[in-house]
Amino acid sequence: MNFFIIEKALKFKTSKRTSTMGSTSQQSLEHTRIISVVDTALKHIDPRLINHGERVAYIATTLCLYSKLEGRIDLKKLLFLSLFHDIGAFKTEEIEKMMEFENDNVWNHAIYSYLFLKNITSLGESAQAVLHHHTPYSALDHHSPWTPYAALLFFADRVDLSVQNNTLEQLFTLRADTLSPELCTIFEQANHNNALVAPLQNGTYQAKLYSVLHRLEYSQEQVLEYLKLLVFSIDFRSPYTVTHTINTTAISQQIGRLMGFSQLHLAELSFGAFLHDIGKIGIPFEILEHPGRLSAAQMEVMKTHAVITEEILQVTVPARICRIAARHHEKLDGSGYPHGLTEKELTVSERIVAIADIISALTCQRSYKQSFPKEKTLEILLSMRDDGKICPAVCEVVLQHYDEIMRITDASQDPVIQMYNSISEEYQKLCATFSAEPFYSTC
Repeated sequence: MNFFIIEKALKFKTSKRTSTMGSTSQQSLEHTRIISVVDTALKHIDPRLINHGERVAYIATTLCLYSKLEGRIDLKKLLFLSLFHDIGAFKTEEIEKMMEFENDNVWNHAIYSYLFLKNITSLGESAQAVLHHHTPYSALDHHSPWTPYAALLFFADRVDLSVQNNTLEQLFTLRADTLSPELCTIFEQANHNNALVAPLQNGTYQAKLYSVLHRLEYSQEQVLEYLKLLVFSIDFRSPYTVTHTINTTAISQQIGRLMGFSQLHLAELSFGAFLHDIGKIGIPFEILEHPGRLSAAQMEVMKTHAVITEEILQVTVPARICRIAARHHEKLDGSGYPHGLTEKELTVSERIVAIADIISALTCQRSYKQSFPKEKTLEILLSMRDDGKICPAVCEVVLQHYDEIMRITDASQDPVIQMYNSISEEYQKLCATFSAEPFYSTC
């Protein structure tokens, strides 16, 4: 899928505020807001996951700035690696195990975190630092450019877990080759009078972290990487959901194009479609991939993903885009959810994403069904149209251009499928490689 058109929505969002603030402060605000989306989303999985990432980022960046290590360390890169070093836990369901101080094996989530960052972002081989954030200092390859980042992640990871478990004094009784001697010295100096640890204990670390964040500048492409990373980490939980977001976005984009949308409206439509299922981050895996019809209770839990989507996006994303994302299960007759809105309350963009989501769900294989052919898909759409549930005008565009829409959609999903397969294959290889390696449970 062409992410350029989504970047248009981000740029439009920025331009709406440039009259009241400077470009540098505006860029800081924008990427801070995107990180707020990520924060809110991950807290719906388990608040320990993102809070830990924030604390590790605070510790790592504080040590870096205190000691002038930024001469060797790219602060933006360090911040990104720190915040997302445990993103793979969403795939491996290892959050409970991660929070234990000692554990049998936590390589799985480290490997997935590395592969997500390597393949979905522009970090490339710098993501090796995340792969090795359980590797003790003496075992690191000290000739690699990512080693300083890995050492900082390992150290900050250990410090945070020790602070949370009230075992900080014991941390520095580890063998000298476990922690970086340089970082131990820097930490001792930076933590004079408990200056570094106190914010971790009283909760003010986040404000300090965001003050660092505001000093940095990110391109629109880098900002989009945060969202792509989060969305794909959701879809990649299961082989059945790999292409759902991309398909829904591509279908929405093509319908909007055929209906004569302007570039601005296409950008908003595409961005809303891309974010429409972000609320599924808060739905248990056993419900998302339940083999068969959901029970009434399970269905009520599933329905909350639309509410969660709204909660995640409403304070950080433009209202029009938030509504496009959050209203994809509303119906024209008021029978949809979460708010039971009716035809008069739903925009054309919101109606398009609702239909695109249905088409994507029908034409994709799931754990509980096979993919539906064109005839069955159109039959269901026509039935919903005749029952007054979906927009006749949008439905007519789909009927007239179905083959064209799906041809372009199929082409859009190919790179995502290739990425998923590549990640899966490399994961298996790395698991075999690291299964016999020593590690330290640090989160």
